[in-house]
Amino acid sequence: MKIYLILSVIVLFSCEKRKNIDHPNFSSVLTVATGKISYDLRFGFSPIASDGYDQGIDKYAPPPPPPPFFDAALWWMGERYYTQIVKGNTSDLIEHVWDIRLAFPPSNLIILTWDSNSLKGLGTFLIQDGIDGSQINVDMLKNNSIKLSKSKYKTLKIKVTPSR
Repeated sequence: MKIYLILSVIVLFSCEKRKNIDHPNFSSVLTVATGKISYDLRFGFSPIASDGYDQGIDKYAPPPPPPPFFDAALWWMGERYYTQIVKGNTSDLIEHVWDIRLAFPPSNLIILTWDSNSLKGLGTFLIQDGIDGSQINVDMLKNNSIKLSKSKYKTLKIKVTPSR
């Protein structure tokens, strides 16, 4: 009888409904453009991705063209990407930073755009200058574009803290 009772308790607790864990699983596109040329840079999180290169998920960018040609790419762990998706895990809900490396065209004008509505409820999203965020600090949830007219901003940072 005691064994039957113990087995019943074990079965009861093992059948208890488990919480569904929602790991961060989203991506967003940042379009970097000047004149007729644009680049779509995709960043985000996936539970099946790693923090390195993942075949079929990430996309490397080719080497940049020589100056004065326009160029834009994500920079992650020493590599150039058009798409870089990192590991999405509820145990890693800390700020992740992607660099955006820019080469300005002769017009000295670059426009970055994104869909701020698609980011709502996914976490915090900032674009900052590459130094300390004191000159460029844009909340991507409240804005949907940035116009850069100074070629001194060769590096920007996308700072994302995913939420559950």
